[in-house]
Amino acid sequence: MKAIDVLDEGYGNALATLGSAAVHAAGLGALYYGNEIDKKRKSEKVDTPVTPTSLEKPADKTVKKPPAETATKTDTVKDNKDMDPTSDDKSVNGKLFHDRLQSIAKDLGVSTSNLLRIMEMESGMDPAARNPDTNARGLIQFKPKTALSTFGKTADWIATLSAYDQLVYVWEFYRQNKLPKGASLGDMYLATFMPAALSQNKPDNFVLGRKGAYKQTVWDVDLGKNWDQNGQFAEEAERNGRDYFTVGDVKKVIQTKH
Repeated sequence: MKAIDVLDEGYGNALATLGSAAVHAAGLGALYYGNEIDKKRKSEKVDTPVTPTSLEKPADKTVKKPPAETATKTDTVKDNKDMDPTSDDKSVNGKLFHDRLQSIAKDLGVSTSNLLRIMEMESGMDPAARNPDTNARGLIQFKPKTALSTFGKTADWIATLSAYDQLVYVWEFYRQNKLPKGASLGDMYLATFMPAALSQNKPDNFVLGRKGAYKQTVWDVDLGKNWDQNGQFAEEAERNGRDYFTVGDVKKVIQTKH
């Protein structure tokens, strides 16, 4: 599917620009990492040790330290919870990814399977995916303008992150755009495709794309290009004798065909 900008200038400065990835990750500690085990405590013998969460330390994964003669500086930080235990853990097939996905879905109040379906539709679950027409990148196809205005990061930079790390930005995008609890698959997609349409509660007959209507815009999105880039919605409109597609067309196609 052709992806368009998932965040339009209609939000203005309402979205807070995030700082560094490190600062952002720290702010998410309560959601993903639970209570961090104090390093000092780990060096002491205690009778009732705190069990780390699955995001801090996968139960079935361990980090093997190389022999002393080949040890590197990274060995000194092997207990850091942000260290990648193995490359597989942060892939879309890894335990860390799926644990974090479930935590995000629970926090947003949406179905984990629907959140996965959105990413499958947008990027085929490839965190480095790129749309050649729009230069959108990542799991939910952030356009350059979206990445900069929402996170203060380039879309290309976000695309270098692992699937696990990129989920932080997926979560933050939906959180800032106030995705409603219990959102359906159609509403979740609308929030990704044209977030203002959902946040402003536009009716089903609100036009999002029109054949040949170049330079006519809605939230700075060109209606003509939107028609050209989203064939499945244009086809739904044409089946109903229209040369434009609407909010209702988008939700109907997503709910019934995906």
